[in-house]
Amino acid sequence: MSISVVVSILNAPALTANFLSRLAELRANEEFEVVLVCDGDQNIGTQQVIGTYHGSLKPTVVVNEETLGYGAANNRGVEAATGDVLVFMNTDVFPEETAITKLAKTLNDNADIGIVQALLIYPQNGKVQSCGHIFGPFFNRHALMGRPSSSQIVQRPSDRQALTSAFYAMRSSDFQRLGGFDTIYLNSHEGMELSLRVHLDGMRCFYNPTCRGFHVQGSSRQHMSIDERQQLAIFWSRWHDKIQRDLDDLLALQLTERLRTQHYLVINSSTNLLWQSSLDALGVQTEIIAETALRGHSLVLQDTLVPDIKKARRPMLFLTDHFSHISKNLVWFSERPEQEDLVFDCHGNVIRIRELLQNLP
Repeated sequence: MSISVVVSILNAPALTANFLSRLAELRANEEFEVVLVCDGDQNIGTQQVIGTYHGSLKPTVVVNEETLGYGAANNRGVEAATGDVLVFMNTDVFPEETAITKLAKTLNDNADIGIVQALLIYPQNGKVQSCGHIFGPFFNRHALMGRPSSSQIVQRPSDRQALTSAFYAMRSSDFQRLGGFDTIYLNSHEGMELSLRVHLDGMRCFYNPTCRGFHVQGSSRQHMSIDERQQLAIFWSRWHDKIQRDLDDLLALQLTERLRTQHYLVINSSTNLLWQSSLDALGVQTEIIAETALRGHSLVLQDTLVPDIKKARRPMLFLTDHFSHISKNLVWFSERPEQEDLVFDCHGNVIRIRELLQNLP
């Protein structure tokens, strides 16, 4: 089983230097080919950085005279790759030791798995960046974003409908058969869409938390200006009738019978317009008492709820786009009666408010 690590690079010399340094460290104990695609990179510093690693990495370097975009650049990299397994990686991902080999081994040991993603962690705080993608009504999110990486639900190996190509692996034969990355996208959705096509082709998209990498999200092609709204529209117009809403499934895995049978007072600050259908599917009894918008990226409860609500003896359920939006209410929650208050968010997180407050920085 031979491995090719395929990486596209665009105008980020300092980041590229750190990334290649990490690959060189890993190559001391792991065997893999490195294919670097300079995607119209005009920064002479990037070229110089790559040159310094010709000895330790012996990379195959592909040069695009103009910027083709993430999908097209990686497709060209695959043309130059010789490995049985392709590991796609962004230059802002720093794998732990053996993570690359473990991804390839997952494919080698499981013929029904078509593509596998590592657990991606923010290096800034050690919290989850991505455990694969989940889908709600006309939106997708990185699953479990923001949770401690040691959380039980994060450590659960899982099938997904789609994954992120920031750090995932698939067989070269499957990549060729499915036609590679769709170049209608420039730098958004092509990696997720390819993994979705793997899923719809009948193979498993697998999230393996034993493979880990630290992801400085959004840095690898930060000098490329694009409008993602058009690409988002293309993606959903193509796939809306093929995608299953699996947000509810991830929420359900985290609900004990006791939590499920509580009768909650609901405060909804989310942009998800179909939370009620999720609550019905989960069998959670609720009474909506407030619907409100965020102030910036925060929900300020003193500015939203009257004092009597804070004194309520029933548990509260906060519906948010992300649980961090209600984290700046320490005093308000400290004055609540002891209750099993929860937050559900669009990343599939179910978090007890007590747990949230205990993990505040």
